[in-house]
Amino acid sequence: AEVERLVRVAVEAVGPAVSVQVHCHNDCALAVANSLAAVSAGASVVQGTINGIGERCGNADLVSIAACLALKSGGAYSLLTPQSVPRLT
Repeated sequence: AEVERLVRVAVEAVGPAVSVQVHCHNDCALAVANSLAAVSAGASVVQGTINGIGERCGNADLVSIAACLALKSGGAYSLLTPQSVPRLT
């Protein structure tokens, strides 16, 4: 709830001409959840790594984020089309 609120405030403050981005670390195992909350609040870029591998306790897992956005967004995001999957491997 806190990340979503803060991102919403940032999006409203900078307006549509500026891209709001998030970079979440996996402290308390919440990087994916916080990233999804940020997208819900208007963030247009999510930074992370494949499988969340990174310093400290890791980063947001882009594989999980892409899957959640593609499969659970009611069609709002078409990130993983069948044609794009071979380019990722």
